[in-house]
Amino acid sequence: MKKTTMKLGDFIQKEIVIPCYQRGYIWGKQHVGTDKNAVEYMLESLEKEFESGKALFIQGITVVEKDDSYIIIDGQQRMTFFYLLLKALNDEGFTIRYQSSRGATDDIKNTPQQWLENYNAESTSSKEDSDEEFQDVYFFKKTLRIIKNSKLYTYDKKNICNYVKENVNFLLIPINEQIAVRTFAMMNGNKAVMEGYELIKADLLRRASLGTGGYIGNASEWDNISLRSRYAHTWDKWLHWWNQKEVQLMYNCNNPMGWLLHCEFNTDSNEKLFSAYCKRIDKPRDGNNEAQKAKLLFAQLRSLQNKFEDAFTDTSNYNALGIIMHLLDKKDIPAFINEYFSDSSTLPHNLKVIYDLMLCGMTYKEIKDKDTAAFDKKKMTLKDILVNNPVYGKNNELAYRYLLIRNVEADKRKFDFNILDGNRSLEHIYPKSKIVHMQDGQWMNNKDEPVVCLEELNYKQGQWWTRSGDLIENEAAEVYITRESIQEEALKIDALKDIGNDMSENSIGNLLLLYKNNNSEHKDKLPEIKRRDDFFDTSKPLFESRNLLHTLMTFGRHPHFGAKEIAENQNEVRIDVEERIINITKYVKEKWL
Repeated sequence: MKKTTMKLGDFIQKEIVIPCYQRGYIWGKQHVGTDKNAVEYMLESLEKEFESGKALFIQGITVVEKDDSYIIIDGQQRMTFFYLLLKALNDEGFTIRYQSSRGATDDIKNTPQQWLENYNAESTSSKEDSDEEFQDVYFFKKTLRIIKNSKLYTYDKKNICNYVKENVNFLLIPINEQIAVRTFAMMNGNKAVMEGYELIKADLLRRASLGTGGYIGNASEWDNISLRSRYAHTWDKWLHWWNQKEVQLMYNCNNPMGWLLHCEFNTDSNEKLFSAYCKRIDKPRDGNNEAQKAKLLFAQLRSLQNKFEDAFTDTSNYNALGIIMHLLDKKDIPAFINEYFSDSSTLPHNLKVIYDLMLCGMTYKEIKDKDTAAFDKKKMTLKDILVNNPVYGKNNELAYRYLLIRNVEADKRKFDFNILDGNRSLEHIYPKSKIVHMQDGQWMNNKDEPVVCLEELNYKQGQWWTRSGDLIENEAAEVYITRESIQEEALKIDALKDIGNDMSENSIGNLLLLYKNNNSEHKDKLPEIKRRDDFFDTSKPLFESRNLLHTLMTFGRHPHFGAKEIAENQNEVRIDVEERIINITKYVKEKWL
């Protein structure tokens, strides 16, 4: 690699280009643990060497050298500082092209590039503006205020300008343009690390604006700048879209660019994203130059992004895909999306089939591979675990998934997936603390502790609590029901006779999905109190679990909720689960065999 010692005055004979992938200008920012910022350090160094008459050597500048310009790879902050310093000293300065992702669009005014072009030491204000639209302009102004308050600014301005041009020296390090972005990433590794998506954007914009080999005349240069600006503007729109809370919740992701890049480059790793991109775009393609490769890839990204947005807009797809995004193992989401949105996808077209298969325990790979053996093994697991056995405390995750699906399916609006953002809870409809069971002649609570207020009382199905065969009025006893009564009610339903003796307060018939905060508000209220005070008292502040329509309907359809209603709920779940198994079994036989 060729290295040359260069004077600033010789260096600025060419146009200085700050490329689009550079971080914004931040010199003047005070860092924790330091008493001076970078502008103050540089001014003090200049002042010291100017007074002693010595040359000042600064850190090397890494560039891509063109016939009429230097593209700055490392040294953006220093070059921008010297531009501002010379202009503040009433010097003509030099030509700087400060590229920005929004800098070339007609509808954006006073961009960093325009501000630098229009700066005049006599008339341009450098007053601080906390509402400044651009970070770069904010620190341009701060740098100018520091310069104008420095001792150096009191010296003869023409002499200072001459000194800066003739005596500021540095090592010039030119590199090949093809590795510019990656070099920038490596050199800035201990400064402001660029994320993979930022590196991809930078390299893609660079390649796309190369044309057939660089700038050729003013018209061609403007076309390249305009193209890069349009691409950058589109990219920023994608970035903004993926950072909407509703989008992140529905697609179950918090990556800055969502699943767009991970899916296109087939990786679930943020760390490997840029290398996956490089492997993809550097793959030899006959007849394609750098710009054509970049434009083709950008078109593919746009097509995939449109599919994401279309699915998000359609309520039915939004809800069904949202379920699948939360049932999938996260590492499988990019592969699933690529396959699902592919024109040649072999996945079931009906999204309900997909999430019902997953509810049965099928993995994405098993579904994609049409693994009938795995399906035959797993298809009855859902009923065996969810319906035939108490589920709470043993298979909570399955209960969560099932009740989520029931609530999403009940909602004809876009479902609020905020409940899955660490804000979900399983609620016992009849409080488990108020359901007792007989053990060694004593009534015990769910912690196997004696319930003193129920001593010497008997629970007679359909008659409530009795003592020596007589109904009693006991305020404490009125809030309790027995596990045995739940089992008796289940045995009255033919389809539940085989499992009736296993029924308890922890069966799916006594469970609902709630927002976590609401569950804590319920505490151990009886069902009628919950329904009256929480779900249907509209005079109270918003109770967010009212948005869960399956939960709401289950609370609301019974005027009284006790052992009988728990058994009826259990049977309703059984019917629903059996229908799901029948439908997906039919699909597998027709489509997979």
